[in-house]
Parts: sequence; C-alpha cells; structure tokens
Amino acid sequence: MSLAPEAGEPYSVLAVDDQPQVLQLLTLWVQSDARLRLAGTASDGRSAVERAAEECPDAIICDVTMPRLGGLEALPELRRLCPGSVILMYTSAPELATTAQQLGADAVVDKTADLSALLDYVVALCRHRR
Repeated sequence: MSLAPEAGEPYSVLAVDDQPQVLQLLTLWVQSDARLRLAGTASDGRSAVERAAEECPDAIICDVTMPRLGGLEALPELRRLCPGSVILMYTSAPELATTAQQLGADAVVDKTADLSALLDYVVALCRHRR
C-alpha cells in the first residue's frame, strides 16, 4: 500500500481499460504529465483489483464495461482496498454516473472528454483528497 506522496511528488495512477488503444493513450498521457506517475495498467476489473492490492495508487481511472469483471463490479472492492484513492470511472456511458457514485466512484468522466482536462481533474481531486 503506498503512502500519500510528499509535496511535489507525482500522484500515482492506475489506468484500467479493456481497449488496447485507449489504455495505451491513457498510459502515454499519464507518463507525459510530470504531476503523475503510472502505477500500472489493467485490462479488466479483476486485474485492476489485483494491481490495486499490490500498490494502492493515489488515483484509479477505470473503464466501466470490460470482460471478466466490469468497472462497476470491481468498484466496491477497489474502494475497500484503497479507501483513500480517487476513483474516476471513464466511460462512454455517462448515464451510469449515479450508479457509479453510489458504488464509491468519486467522479464519472465521459470518454469523449479532453485527456488533458481529465488529467487536470485527476490532479485536482488528488490535491483535495490529500
């Protein structure tokens, strides 16, 4: 379990998506942002839970619809494992926002949103959580 970063240290981010292109894009954007550090990636909810158990990241950006275990199904376990983490559901189905927030998500972001704005939002939520 990671400790909260010291001032100036990048926030750790776990990126979770079953679409290789989306996961690669998220990875590249996180790695190119000096405020963030990629804690890992996962392609389904089960792998996300395993990764979160290894290193509880400061933030988790998680797709909703994935094989094996979807993001909404993984959300309660992710929240249990990492109660202090910011969890953003990243989805093409923003109508699931209420359900996601009831299950423990801090926010729901539409996949059509600008990635730089998404990362700014992640950083803002992490700063607020700290």
